[in-house]
Amino acid sequence: MKPLTLLVLIVASFSLKAQDYFEDPRDGDTYEIVKVGEHWWFRSNLNFQTATSWCFQNPDDELCEIGNFYYPADLPNVCPDGWRVPTWEEYTLALHFLMDTLNVPQNSVKFMREDIKSNKIPISAEGVLGITFLNDSIYFNMLATGFIQGKKWIKRTHSTTTMWVKKEIMDLPQPHLHIREDGMVKHSHHHNVIDKPRKQRRFSIRCVCDVE
Repeated sequence: MKPLTLLVLIVASFSLKAQDYFEDPRDGDTYEIVKVGEHWWFRSNLNFQTATSWCFQNPDDELCEIGNFYYPADLPNVCPDGWRVPTWEEYTLALHFLMDTLNVPQNSVKFMREDIKSNKIPISAEGVLGITFLNDSIYFNMLATGFIQGKKWIKRTHSTTTMWVKKEIMDLPQPHLHIREDGMVKHSHHHNVIDKPRKQRRFSIRCVCDVE
């Protein structure tokens, strides 16, 4: 994907968003949540500990102050009861909400679907250029947290964070979403996900639920 020259920065009054809090009954952690269209979203990464999550295995790591990192096997039950790991459709709905609410010009944002190469392997990908959740202090408060590979934290030279996306795909593991300063891309592949332990990656999670 070639980055667009125009990147829309999300800047608006704090009063634009409907805000509340949710306490996870499993561990007592409290999350700021925000209403985005027909959904409530966590404004921070999930902290809940599973037996294979990074912060359960490394409780003193400073990274755990900004959220936990998970393998794909955790996705079905990692969010609190009534909440779920977002789908790609829910992420794109959230972007459209931001575009409408903040009057982002339609011609400055490009949604695309194309084949790319990851680790020299062709894979199908969907993405967005020209708008991002990263460093948005109004709604999502998403930071460049990188990801875990094996026993190491990976934060690449370009600012990025990676989130799990919930979707059943035939013969492929759960997809994930690389969120960058110029947009985001969603894809799924076996390498680094179903791989040797030192190569396996753990990603962050945001939780979402429907507005009642």
